[in-house]
Amino acid sequence: MKRTFALGVALAALLTGPASAQMMHGGGHMGGGQRTVVNLVSPADSTLQIRRGVLMIGQHMSMMQVPATPAARGSAPRAWLLLRLFGVSDGSGLVTNEGNHLLFNGRLSTVSDGDSPIAIDQEFPLRDGVASVQIPISIPPLTDSARILFDQITVLDAAGDTLAVPGVVIAAPIASATPAPTPSARCTRNSDCDDHNPDTRDLCMPIGCVHMPDHMGGGPMM
Repeated sequence: MKRTFALGVALAALLTGPASAQMMHGGGHMGGGQRTVVNLVSPADSTLQIRRGVLMIGQHMSMMQVPATPAARGSAPRAWLLLRLFGVSDGSGLVTNEGNHLLFNGRLSTVSDGDSPIAIDQEFPLRDGVASVQIPISIPPLTDSARILFDQITVLDAAGDTLAVPGVVIAAPIASATPAPTPSARCTRNSDCDDHNPDTRDLCMPIGCVHMPDHMGGGPMM
């Protein structure tokens, strides 16, 4: 399976102790905690394209109704990833399939214990172009503040090609109307507009010099 890796993302979600006060910072509130939101987009040349995608990372997300394992209860902080994709389509319409993957690689960084790796490879399905998958992040009990550092976030389709990575979509430029030709230099009389072309009548108009085809065969006018 081809695995295309995204560039490192300079984002950090902050965990603080004690457990009763622990929250994620950097996005908003969800289910009694906070969460950080990472916007996802499809590469321009991807066979499948998403209309909208986000990866949220948060703590104490009780509204997600993810069962807490015995190890997750007590003083250990609970953190979760939540992937949501909408409008995933190909040339034939919305996609339903199996075998897509969310790859998340990062580090849990603490003052006392340094960095420890976080690696997640979660398979998930698409149903009518929609996916919603949530994954717990295992975090040991903390004695000081900690940060989850994001090194890689990549969504792969069932063929192993990149479906989405962190990014933004920049709208195509709006084509401007072709400007109308502007008259030449300002003038005070017709002779100021002489272009030395015998086939034009050189006129001094309020908008400036105007050169008109001379069907009478005359030269510049005074």
